[in-house]
Amino acid sequence: MWLPPAYKGQAGGLDVGYGVYDTYDLGEFDQKGAVATKYGTKDEYLACIRVLQAAGVQALGDVVLNHRMGADATEEVLAREVAADDRNRVVAGPRKIRAWTRFCFPGRHGRYSAFTWDWRCFHGVDWDDATHRGGIYLFDGKSWDDAVDHDDNGNYDYLMGADVDLDDPRVRAQLDTWGAWYLGLTGVDGVRLDAVKHMSRSFYLDWLARMREKTGKELFAVGEYWSQNVGELRGYLGREG
Repeated sequence: MWLPPAYKGQAGGLDVGYGVYDTYDLGEFDQKGAVATKYGTKDEYLACIRVLQAAGVQALGDVVLNHRMGADATEEVLAREVAADDRNRVVAGPRKIRAWTRFCFPGRHGRYSAFTWDWRCFHGVDWDDATHRGGIYLFDGKSWDDAVDHDDNGNYDYLMGADVDLDDPRVRAQLDTWGAWYLGLTGVDGVRLDAVKHMSRSFYLDWLARMREKTGKELFAVGEYWSQNVGELRGYLGREG
């Protein structure tokens, strides 16, 4: 059984889970206007998994690591605006923008992890709060991941919100730490990986290998990759798939 994203989204108790705010909040902390997520509390989520497994049903946890939304504060960042239909083409800048990229999770008070996210953890955003203008802004000194979908928009690394920089060593280390915590706490049998066409292929090859080693489980994984190009799907899977 595929369970929806368990963590707190930007819309609190109304968020379906894909507007990821805090992956360490499984419905435990008063953040974004609610303690419970749309699907319930942490204890209810863990009880659901236990009941499924007791009935002989494997539970798959939905893992959404591509982006973050609902930041706690803005930061001034030098960025270039790129074309919406070709993210490789710069149309303006570089110039300073105000980006929603500071995540410090005040409602959790550092429990489980003291890691805070800032603009350096991301590639870019889709909103400049200084001008109240939308667009796709690539932070200066950053570049989109290459091992992603190229059939759409030139490079489809960017999807929404603050786009996580999977090449940043701090980010990779934090996602490893979180993955081990989440899988150990919940005991899920596998994962459904969200938006893989927008994420570096090498990241998930490495991340899944480490998570399987840490849990000692097969950790069945299915990735969401929307494409009409079968070659694109096969290329992402590769021999390892």
